[in-house]
Formats: sequence, C-alpha cells, structure tokens
Amino acid sequence: MTRVFIFFIWISLTVKSSECTCSLPTEWDGTWYDSYRGDVVFDHNNAQVTSGWTLSSYSSSVSAFTCVTEDTGYYLFKGDSFVQLFSNDYNAFYCIKYTKITDYSYYYYLYSDTEANANNERAYVELYDAAVTTFPVSTYCSPSTPPSTEEFHVMVKSGYESNMKQWFPTPLLGNFYYTYNDGSTDTCGANSVWDDCTNRTEAVFNYTLCSTQVLFSSDGQLNCATYLSSGSTYYVSVLNLDTTVTSPSTYRFTCMTVTQSGSTVYVSTNPGDCVAGQSSTVKTTDGGTVTLTPYSFTTDSSTSSAGISIIPIVAAVIAILLILAIVFLACFLYKKHKKNNEEAKIQSSDQEKKPIESNGRVKEGTRESDMIVEPMTARDALSVDLPDDDDRGLVPLPDYPRPAPPSTPMSQAIRSKIPEMEQPSIPPISKR
Repeated sequence: MTRVFIFFIWISLTVKSSECTCSLPTEWDGTWYDSYRGDVVFDHNNAQVTSGWTLSSYSSSVSAFTCVTEDTGYYLFKGDSFVQLFSNDYNAFYCIKYTKITDYSYYYYLYSDTEANANNERAYVELYDAAVTTFPVSTYCSPSTPPSTEEFHVMVKSGYESNMKQWFPTPLLGNFYYTYNDGSTDTCGANSVWDDCTNRTEAVFNYTLCSTQVLFSSDGQLNCATYLSSGSTYYVSVLNLDTTVTSPSTYRFTCMTVTQSGSTVYVSTNPGDCVAGQSSTVKTTDGGTVTLTPYSFTTDSSTSSAGISIIPIVAAVIAILLILAIVFLACFLYKKHKKNNEEAKIQSSDQEKKPIESNGRVKEGTRESDMIVEPMTARDALSVDLPDDDDRGLVPLPDYPRPAPPSTPMSQAIRSKIPEMEQPSIPPISKR
C-alpha cells in the first residue's frame, strides 16, 4: 500500500515537472504594469502569473497561469484551473510572443486567434484531455489570423519607470499647441503646450494653460514606453507617471496612433492599448483625437545617430563639387592667361625685330645689323610692273634715309677716305 502511495506521488510530481518547463527572465518577479490587464504579479521561481491575468468563459474564469512551454521568443501559459463550457472542463492558454525593450520593459502579442468562447480574446481553449501532457508552441501559438502591428501590449516593472524610457518617434519630437476633440467638443487650441522636445523621452502638458487631460494623466507627465510603426503610421505606448490611477479618468498606459501631414501631426488616443484598426484621425470608443501644430521641431535618436542626417552629407558633397569646379576653372583661366602672355611676348618680339614701319620707312634708331637685305629672285624680278601702253613709268621707290654712320672714331676715319657715290639717275623711258 505504501509503494502504491509513493508511486502516485511520483506520477503527480512528474506531471507537474513536465508542465513547468519554462525559465522566465530573472526580472519577471513581483509586480509589473501591464497595458492589457493592469497590475500583474509574477512568481519567477514557479514560472507563474499569480494574479492580474483573468480569462473568462461565460460564467467561469481563471486568473492564475503557469508557463508550460517556452520557445525562442514565445511563452505558453496554461490556466491553473479549468473553465467550464457546457458542463465540460476546458484548459485555457495564453501564448505570448514577446520582445525585450529593456531589462524592465517588454512588449508582446497574444499569439492566438480570437476565441468566441472567451469573450473574443486572443486565447486558446480546448477540451481537457488527461492524455495530453505536452503543449508544443507549434500547436498553441499558430494563429490563422495573427495580430496586426497595433495590437501589441506593454509590460513595465513597478519601481523601474525611469529605467524604461524610450525616444518618441519623429513626428512627436517638438513643442506643440493642440486641439483635443472628445467626439463632440474641441478644447485647448492655441493656448496650450504639449512638450516632447525638452526631454525626448517624456511628454509634458501645461495644464495651467489648458486643463483638459489628453492622455488620461492627471499630472500631465508621461514616459514613452515604446513605439512600433507600419508604413508612415506610428503606434506609441506611453506610461502615466501619476502616483495612482483611477479609471475611467486616468490609466497607467495610453496608446496613440500618430501620422504627420506637412508640419501638422494627427493623434488618436485610447486607454491601455491601441485597438485593431485604430486610425490617427478617428476617435476610438474610449479615446479622443488630437491635432498638433508645432512651435518647433527637433529630431529623433535614429536620425541623429544613423544619418547623422542626410542633409549635412548632401551639403558636404555639394561643397566638394563646388571646390573642384573652382579649382578646375582657376586652372583653365591660368593656362589661358599664360598662353595669352606668351603670344603677346612673341608678337612684341617680332615687332621689335622689324626695322621697317608700316609706311615703308626705316624705324628711327635702327642699327645696320638689324637691316636684313634679301636677294631678289627671278620670280621677284618678273613680278615687277613694266610700263604700260600710256607710257607710265615705274613708280619710284620711296627715298629711304640712309642709316646713320657708326659713331666710333675708327669707322669715321675709314668712311672719310671713301668718296661718296652719287646715285645714278634713271632716264625716262620713251615710247617706242
């Protein structure tokens, strides 16, 4: 009898051990803020959620879950008790597909199809079968219609609100005045301030100028928990820093859908999480819409670190091209100027070497050594004009002045001994 009792104890421990095969992150212990369920308490040692998650099915519910399977990026939690459907026992499961933001903050998706028997939550419900002792992720975390981008949830560990702050997306980085619409009335307007610029991880509202609570915060100070994007639309989760929150006026989390057109930013708000299909210009059931007009814009972390903005890069490229163009133009002009100077020198040298002026006279001061007498060729002789039929003689050559005699004494002495020769006169040619 004792052996049988021990055997049953061993079986129960084995089953319990096979169900608890998860190793949750060390920080998953104690109280966490959950944008989906409120305050959630984890028991790290037993891989359990002891309170906070409640799954209801008609008149029954389960609020404690134990992790039974883990896979890369997935945890599968099974209800610690059954839910009743048509007088039958059913197991209820939450599959979470998680992503770490910081050690003290995560976002996750409930990775199941919506369940009609569980108030249309994304959960997995199946009839209890004692023979089923393993719960593979491939079976329990394979929705036919996965959640869309905006259907994420955020968890932040209580007491670590300052350790989880993230940058807001680019459209929200600035100082704005805003108009808030609750579905029937516009409030605030030009006399308001929404500041995401002084600290790019915090949104601060000046309730002295306009007291309307835009993001379900009584103090008007919220930290950015994280944001996701789809195309040009951003889904932003913010954590309210109020000491206490009391719904429906204040909530720990608010989700915003954000778009930008020109300098105008459009925001829709919803307490807790964003809802499927949430648009930046359409009010949700419990939220409102906001139109932001900037006083000033700044930039986001990714632009600052990665691009280190494309504008300076483009400016640098343009500057380099301009410098190259200026250098090329300077070289071209220098070469052209140098060529013109060389041509001018050549022309000047040629002019200096020519002893005959344009009027046929010898330039004054020309030396004998500069006079160049070229012999006449037979071709040149034939080209001389002869008298025509009107007996017009040859045109006399101009009377060129003789060069001045050399001024040296020796040359003057030699020249005095040489009698001057008279130039022969050419008689006129008579007509035959």
